[in-house]
Amino acid sequence: MKKTAKRSDCFFGLHFDFHAVSGDVIGLDTNREAIAKALDLVRPDYVQCDTKGHSGLSSYPTKTGIPANEIKVDILKLWRELTEERGIALYAHHSGLYDMACAAEHPDYAIADEKGNISTRIMSVFSPYADEFLIPQLLELALDYRLDGVWLDGECWATDVDYSVHARRAYRLKFGREPAKKGEDGYEEYREFCRQGWREYSAHVINKVKEKAPHFQMTSNWLYSAYVPEKPQISADYLSGDVTPIQSIDSARSHSRYFMNQGIAWDVISWGFNSANTWTAQNRTNKTAVQLCQEAAYIISTGGGWQLYNYQQGCGGTLQEWAIPEWVKVAEFCRERQHLCHKAKSIPQVGVIFSTAGSIAGRSKLFTLGNEVNSANGWLYATQDAGYTNEILMTHYALDTDLQRFGLLILPDITVIENALLEKLKEYVKKGGSLILGGPEAIGHFDDIISCRVQKTDSIKLYHVEGGGALSAVESNFALLDEGNGEIAARYYKDNYFTDKSYIAAVYETYGSGTLCAIAFDFGSVYAKNRTASLCEFCAEKLRRLFPEPIVKAEGSRYLHITLMEKDGKMIINLLNYAGPHNDPYNRSFDEIPSIGPIKVAVRCKKRPKSVTLEPQQVSCPFEYEGGRLVFTVDKVDIHSIVVIEN
Repeated sequence: MKKTAKRSDCFFGLHFDFHAVSGDVIGLDTNREAIAKALDLVRPDYVQCDTKGHSGLSSYPTKTGIPANEIKVDILKLWRELTEERGIALYAHHSGLYDMACAAEHPDYAIADEKGNISTRIMSVFSPYADEFLIPQLLELALDYRLDGVWLDGECWATDVDYSVHARRAYRLKFGREPAKKGEDGYEEYREFCRQGWREYSAHVINKVKEKAPHFQMTSNWLYSAYVPEKPQISADYLSGDVTPIQSIDSARSHSRYFMNQGIAWDVISWGFNSANTWTAQNRTNKTAVQLCQEAAYIISTGGGWQLYNYQQGCGGTLQEWAIPEWVKVAEFCRERQHLCHKAKSIPQVGVIFSTAGSIAGRSKLFTLGNEVNSANGWLYATQDAGYTNEILMTHYALDTDLQRFGLLILPDITVIENALLEKLKEYVKKGGSLILGGPEAIGHFDDIISCRVQKTDSIKLYHVEGGGALSAVESNFALLDEGNGEIAARYYKDNYFTDKSYIAAVYETYGSGTLCAIAFDFGSVYAKNRTASLCEFCAEKLRRLFPEPIVKAEGSRYLHITLMEKDGKMIINLLNYAGPHNDPYNRSFDEIPSIGPIKVAVRCKKRPKSVTLEPQQVSCPFEYEGGRLVFTVDKVDIHSIVVIEN
């Protein structure tokens, strides 16, 4: 048996699952040779294969869970044999709280809504489910099948406010009263009680499994991401999540930034097929190597690992042998960049604030994504489109770091923010920082230090916002701003021409040694779903004014995105090509991305560098250096080029 790498040292993985359902004959078309061929040619660090999907039926002959109706071949044993022979780690894709089979057999273990309706899908974290079903099966995988770990699916995003007998009993024991329902006093307190129940459940599962199987490396899907934007407390071995199968580049470039500052090894999974944005769809079209390389580039450029997910065929017994050459191309693309990208750290430039309290306040369920994520993501997209590198600053990270390292901070339009974070942002501006207030709600948090007055409106209006000499139609909740002691930065109009009466869309205002920019509408949420050239320029104009000298400037294409990192004392400038029809819902597969360039790059450097190298081509870049400014040109960027600057 060859030694496998710890998950924290893994970079490239393959993920296969198929969510067995009633009527499946597991292993019907078992093809050992095809699986072996994929492992030998692609050479992943690890594989994640199916053990239990959301149906709750296990795809192997489990003795502790609920097995599928008919199992011809123990495909999990097959995967373990083949990976073990090659020193490849093996992880389980295992659905946790989302367990329809257990809900059918033990409805008393399921969550219930406030009317007492029992779920047919989701288990309660307050029930015996973890101890009687989940933990014994994870130990079976760890000890009997010798798996290296598990990727728990159907967890944070599946759970909800729970009025089951178990949840109500736990609440009564702690508080001596019945839980509040929606619209009643104490409802938010009860929602937080349910969130804490999920946290304790997750920690309990990991801790109990590791008592008997300390080698078993565990995570819960989307733990400590935008779904759970908290300071890590649960002892997960790694963080992971899977991006959407359509509009995947935007999903990749946003979700990776929620992981990158959490201080735990992480990776993101790309779906290897396009399936109309749902795992249940049978209309699946494989993505090409070109598409997958582009998705992978956006993830690995932020320091994480990457996984490729494809459907296990033949009820788990084989895989798409014809697609292996495409997977090989993607693996080679990633491996060429691994030594520069994996575990690299960001160089602070633009920080988008993501308040934990603000995100919770806007959510319908406990850990699902709401408008606060759209608003933050829109700012991520817009600042990247405008040529700036950025990162997400969750509340705990923002409180624990020196914000003055950032040239610009952005507060998306959120209704709630922690007092400590608010005061730190005010101090940041007072000491010379620049802060964008991304909408009426964000402005309202600063009404004690900003002179422009905001009259909030509750209804969505259609107005036209100026940017770059053009107008863009925008539907949003607009505020009526006055100029105060500031300077008008942009205007908006009722109609799509400039002769109508105008209103203030943005104002610059000084505070202490710094500058605030108040935006009259929720720009982030608008830009996330309604991108236009003039709205991009609206953002770019503010960035050029507030942060005129970022470390890296590049010109040559609007499709160029930059991720600025450092590793081993070297500056790593990732040049990413956003071009191609990846956001077109009617274009599921394409095999060509138009190159962009030439790209002229200017970098602020304190001294003349020893070398400037273009990777993975391993080509020295001719450059000019004068007065602390390094200038060079990259002829073209196909998908992902890396400039390495060594001082």
